[in-house]
Amino acid sequence: MAEYITSVRRDIMRRVYVVFFLRKVVKPFVIKMGSVAALGVAVATLVSVQNVLGNMPSRPRARFATYRSTTGCNVIHPSASRTRHLPLG
Repeated sequence: MAEYITSVRRDIMRRVYVVFFLRKVVKPFVIKMGSVAALGVAVATLVSVQNVLGNMPSRPRARFATYRSTTGCNVIHPSASRTRHLPLG
C-alpha cells in the first residue's frame, strides 16, 4: 500500500511541476502565440492560400469603382442622406 501511495504522490507532483514550469518558465505569451501559429497552420492545410491570393484583385478599389460605375450601384442609398424631422410636441 505504501508503494501505491508513493507512486500516486510522484505522479501528482510530476503534474504539479509541469504546470509550474508552464506557468512560470514558459511565458503565457509564448503559449498564446503557439496556439495562433497552430491555428494558422490548420487553416493553411484546410484552405488553398495560393488560390485565395490568386483570386484577389490586384487593385481592389479600382475594381470596385469600375463595378460601381458599370452597374449604377450607389453605395449610400439616396434616402439615407435625407434627414427626417419629427414634429415637436
